[in-house]
Amino acid sequence: MQQELTGTLWFSEKRIKILFLLAEGSQDIEHIKKSLNLSTREIMPQIKKLKKDFLVAGEKERFELSAIGELLVDNMRLFLDTIMVIDENRDFWDTRDLKGIPGHLLERIGELGHYYLIEPDLHNIYNYPKEFRENIVKCKKVTMLKSYIHPTYPSLCTQIIENSDEYSLFILPEAFQRMEKDFSEITDKLLSSAKSNIYLIKDNINIPIICVTEKFLYFSLFNKDGRYEHRDILSFDQSAVSWGKELIEYYGKRSMAIKLLADN
Repeated sequence: MQQELTGTLWFSEKRIKILFLLAEGSQDIEHIKKSLNLSTREIMPQIKKLKKDFLVAGEKERFELSAIGELLVDNMRLFLDTIMVIDENRDFWDTRDLKGIPGHLLERIGELGHYYLIEPDLHNIYNYPKEFRENIVKCKKVTMLKSYIHPTYPSLCTQIIENSDEYSLFILPEAFQRMEKDFSEITDKLLSSAKSNIYLIKDNINIPIICVTEKFLYFSLFNKDGRYEHRDILSFDQSAVSWGKELIEYYGKRSMAIKLLADN
């Protein structure tokens, strides 16, 4: 029986398409045919099989997922989304150190959705990627987590403060000390700005940078040798933005505020 259900779910692309279409709600046969560009002759044997295995309910012209069908489709979606994210850049994920991503979020890596893998620009290696710089100045709420200070961070930080309504920075103590020492001007600006919050992270985050705005998620991962290779992920999917917010919240619970908006 277990093998039969596995075959029903995975061994037919048509059945998978029907299940995901019905996950949007009850559908009549004409809508199913039009949406999947299939004939009645092609669809009905698949629906009959899905009904036999209690995944689909309905009679004659209208069908819907059963309770079991809904449960299985939800889990299939998670699995397929994860495959899509990894398969799009398999070499990148195979060579990344993923320990900085907590287990409950790593299981939901498929929520990154459609993303761009930004490869290093050898002619501009000491600057943030153009795609990141052009988009962040358009955002009103910026939250950033950093484990190191990028050489051009002071310039970027100035632009963020000027253009956003609120900027929250989560940073490792060692990185903040370096910022105080080497970039005292921007440190003073952050400490005095009515738009900024600053938090010191108590744990090692093992991630170079995470940036979440209302528009996008941008983050990097070290490779398995602990090196940052300037290969960055940028996603504009709202599911990715929500995922990134949860990642920062995870480390936010392990942080101590040293300056909040309410202090001003």
